[in-house]
Amino acid sequence: MVDSGICGSNCNINNCVCGISRNRISSSNKECSKHPKDIILICEDCIEPICEICCSSEIHSSHSLKCINSKNIFTIISKFPESKTILKESLKSIDNTLTKSENEFLESYQELGKFYEDFVKSFNQIKAMISYIENKPKEAIQFQFDICIKTYETNKSKLENYKILISNFLNIYDNIQDIQPENYITFLKHWMEIKKLLSNLNEPLPNYNKVSHSIVPDSIESIKKSLYNVFKIKIENQQDFKLLEKSSEIINNNHNGIISKPIKDENSYNNQNKQKKFKSFKKILFDGYEFTIYENGSFVPVTESIAIGIGQYFPLIFPPSCKILLLPNGFNQSLESLPSSIETLYILKIKYKLEKGSIPNSIKFIHFCEGFDQKLVKGIVPQDAIAVSLHNIQFKPSDDFISDQTLLYTTKSMSHFLNRKSEIIDSV
Repeated sequence: MVDSGICGSNCNINNCVCGISRNRISSSNKECSKHPKDIILICEDCIEPICEICCSSEIHSSHSLKCINSKNIFTIISKFPESKTILKESLKSIDNTLTKSENEFLESYQELGKFYEDFVKSFNQIKAMISYIENKPKEAIQFQFDICIKTYETNKSKLENYKILISNFLNIYDNIQDIQPENYITFLKHWMEIKKLLSNLNEPLPNYNKVSHSIVPDSIESIKKSLYNVFKIKIENQQDFKLLEKSSEIINNNHNGIISKPIKDENSYNNQNKQKKFKSFKKILFDGYEFTIYENGSFVPVTESIAIGIGQYFPLIFPPSCKILLLPNGFNQSLESLPSSIETLYILKIKYKLEKGSIPNSIKFIHFCEGFDQKLVKGIVPQDAIAVSLHNIQFKPSDDFISDQTLLYTTKSMSHFLNRKSEIIDSV
């Protein structure tokens, strides 16, 4: 119901505008946030400015309504200092929840990394076992291939030799009448050789081995089911984070310290977990970027730029936020496992030999840095690379080492003359 004592006895919901006429609100704020109507009332129960459509709704129908004027609004605003204290404590609670969320994120992320590592290790063992089992019959079949080829070549050689000897004999002695007396002895010798050869034709030639194979029925399906059972993923849904306990009670009632105890508990939780889980990562500044240095087995932070530590390898999982990667001197690992999220590579004097296709096509920007000592030829840089920069590298690259569409940048320290036009940039 509307408090008529404020506006007069003739005031009603539909024409209650006297308060507005006496205390006009700004045109930018007078429209209801829910309906295209001007605000005319305040709901005391909800402490909300409402329009005529709102007050006829089911939500406000039984609430106490007052016209908008300075006195009514000031009564509400006067309670703000109390609410301000609650809001400040709410901010603390939000900060604590953020820290708690980050701690639990780190824990979950590390557990997932460990699970992934165990998964990869186990399946690498399975692959090695399958490869070993696969190679055994392969070797046996290859051995039978070799025997088959050898048998064929032996038989072919022997039969073709017989054929040549008999054909030559027939050609020479096609007509007995043409044999001269002085050649009789020679003829008899040849004839004896042919007779011996004919007797050899009765000897069996080596035959080909008949090889058969069999696969146990349903064994492949059984193996597949077994592999599916190697790892089971169990997901436990944790309780959602709570920013404020009994938030509606805190907001609508006088502040009574309800927030203080949970905040204290959360602070205690966060301080313990900060000491246990947070680790300061080493960082380096390179070419204007701050790189976080990754070391084997450490947690991979959520960051845009990662530098692999000297003598270290790629993490099992890169965070999706990582866009830029630095490969240090001596780095020796294939690049094929790099995720597509990484677009920029800084390559120093690495040991891993770059060949055609070594750098994934997802890499768009490549910096070959000071001391890089491999020859750059066509195919090493991806065809779709957007830009390549050359610092003082050891060998002059081939003229066609990048596509015509790829932009080329060189530093002032670059000692090689390039036939292709490039833009000069500052050294790292």
